[in-house]
Amino acid sequence: VIHLPEFIVGVIFGNLFLHSERLSAEWQSLNRNLGNRLRVSSLSYPPALAGFPFLTLTGLVCTALVLSTSRGRSEGLVIPAFCALLFGLASERTFLSRFLSTRLLILGGEISYSMYLLRTPLHRWTIAIPGLRDNAAVLYLYIPFALIPFSLASFFLIEKPGRRALRRLFAALQGRSH
Repeated sequence: VIHLPEFIVGVIFGNLFLHSERLSAEWQSLNRNLGNRLRVSSLSYPPALAGFPFLTLTGLVCTALVLSTSRGRSEGLVIPAFCALLFGLASERTFLSRFLSTRLLILGGEISYSMYLLRTPLHRWTIAIPGLRDNAAVLYLYIPFALIPFSLASFFLIEKPGRRALRRLFAALQGRSH
């Protein structure tokens, strides 16, 4: 319940992004079909500023400012700033968006929920082994040698097949309703 506003804003911006992508594709298709005789375009930047990551930079600066200056009730102001950052990263081609789109980081994002779920139990099991409880190296080594491998296994053996099964189930249910 605490994170419901963040979830709702995320859904709204996700749908806005998907709609803007579809609209942009429609504009481009219309331009091609008209043979570029009539330029129909969406809001665009002047040619000198084309490709400049306005949303990404604005979102990044505003997010940093809000997080570094707000306390208490004003921390919620980070939500619109962070949405601008995410929307910019998704829609603008920047070094940061290309870096975040690498296969390794995408895989890291995919296993992040498993890491979140397994972090505490794996750490407790690890320090329950005699001789490891007081070993400082365990705090650092259990992540690459226990948490990441177990999270990968969880993702590929449970989450991914479960997601496919749910999609098939929802597709079958949707097929019955028509």
